[in-house]
Amino acid sequence: MRLGTPHYVLVFVVVGLLLGVVWAGSTSTAAFGGYNPAWDGSSDARALAEETAEVAILRSGTAYDDLAPENTTAIVLSPEEQYDTPSASAVRAFVQEGGTLVVAGDFDTSANPLLESVGADSRIDGRVLRDERYHGPTPAMPVATNVTDHPYTASVDRLALNYPSVVNPGANASVVVSSSSFGYLDTNENEALDDSEELRSYPVVVTERVGAGRVVVISDPSLFINTMLERGDNRAFTTNVFGGETVAFDYSHQGGVPPLTVVVLTLRESVLAQLAVGLGLTILAALLIEGRVPLEAIRDRIDREHARERAEVKSEDVSAFIEEEHPEWDDDEVERLSQTITLPSRNEENE
Repeated sequence: MRLGTPHYVLVFVVVGLLLGVVWAGSTSTAAFGGYNPAWDGSSDARALAEETAEVAILRSGTAYDDLAPENTTAIVLSPEEQYDTPSASAVRAFVQEGGTLVVAGDFDTSANPLLESVGADSRIDGRVLRDERYHGPTPAMPVATNVTDHPYTASVDRLALNYPSVVNPGANASVVVSSSSFGYLDTNENEALDDSEELRSYPVVVTERVGAGRVVVISDPSLFINTMLERGDNRAFTTNVFGGETVAFDYSHQGGVPPLTVVVLTLRESVLAQLAVGLGLTILAALLIEGRVPLEAIRDRIDREHARERAEVKSEDVSAFIEEEHPEWDDDEVERLSQTITLPSRNEENE
């Protein structure tokens, strides 16, 4: 059957709707979300991790129990909710047993409780860092230029920040990156340097040992978002941070995992889910096969009706031809001869 223009339009609309549903179901609009391709998402950072490491997606805090801590780096970007006791215990055990936990936050209230629960001493200050000398489009987007020699800073000379805070390092913490000496904390939020605000270099990335593991505290989760990844040396820094064999993105308290991705992850993680889907597909296939019998019967009936209509048309044509050739014959003789010529054989009827 050839498709006309209306059919092509319908196919185009249906395909477009299906693509829209797939796109909506596989992407997210959550800020800092790993499946958010917009400027404020971190999908590029997640893709960067996939280039060099095995990536795990954590949808619950207790999922840390399934990780092998050694050579695994877990990333927590701006958590929106505090970790409950079971989740916090799982994260703490992960770090104590040798895992690396990267916590990036700025003004939220959930990053510091997580740091406390895992046994880290460093805290995020919560005030905005500004720099009138070294900055991007505005002083609220400072460029951190004081970089120490560290595996995280290989090929890194500066980090471009976006409305960051600062880190108050613990007693045993090491400062990895800090602002220029022209940085200051805008305590009264008037976007200007006041006499009470001190110009100096402020830490923005620190690391400290906790048990057999390490906690990295970053005062700006925006460092990892799509629009900032190409600024400064942010990409090189991100690549260095994602240097473990496994990178686990913790979205358990940050959100942003789209529904189709949840389905895929569930199937990947659960043997029972895989068996359930396989059983469902088997039952569906069986129903479709069983449903072919009535469908074929309906199709045969339609074919017989069409054959009968064609036979009726042929009989009328034959009758007209006989009357034209033998006008002297009466109607009964014409009808009898016409039926004899057009009547299907018994074999045709049986078919």
